[in-house]
Amino acid sequence: MVTDQPVLPMSNGPYDSSEMPNDGTRLDLGSLRIPSAPDLEVRVELDHESVTPLSVSMILPHSIISVQAFASPRHELTWPDVRDDVVAELDKHGIHTDVVLGRFGTEIHTVMPSQESDEETIITPVRFLGVDGDRWFLRLVVSGAGAVDEQASHEVDDLISDIVVHRGDDPKGPGEPLIVVLPEGSGE
Repeated sequence: MVTDQPVLPMSNGPYDSSEMPNDGTRLDLGSLRIPSAPDLEVRVELDHESVTPLSVSMILPHSIISVQAFASPRHELTWPDVRDDVVAELDKHGIHTDVVLGRFGTEIHTVMPSQESDEETIITPVRFLGVDGDRWFLRLVVSGAGAVDEQASHEVDDLISDIVVHRGDDPKGPGEPLIVVLPEGSGE
């Protein structure tokens, strides 16, 4: 278990929709409003069976940011428990992690092995981040240069800080995913 370090006050975002109304400058995906940026591609990952949107990927030429939004209790932190669970799960698989203080509080740094189609093992640098909002929680996974390169990390963190979360007023249990909605005309 990692001892919580004090969270640095965020000078900006991610924002709650009550703080940053929908002004039409972000891609509106229901619970997530994604900023625009040069060379940014946004993909919505779907459950193949139900065709339900699950998460959003923000793809830059050098990095991928996977974003998931969840309901959480008001005035309670979700990230410390999630962070500890991620560290324990990776440790169980023999994957070394470092928990460090980043722009949004503690984050997990690691490298993840993956198998390519030609059976070659590729090692990818990864950062796991969590941001606790008011009644919502963002879980983010950054892979590629944004996990290790200082300039790319700043660009990734700037994009993350410009995300707006729309929790909505519907009752949801802690940990329940917030609904991602495909934009009109996007097809399935």
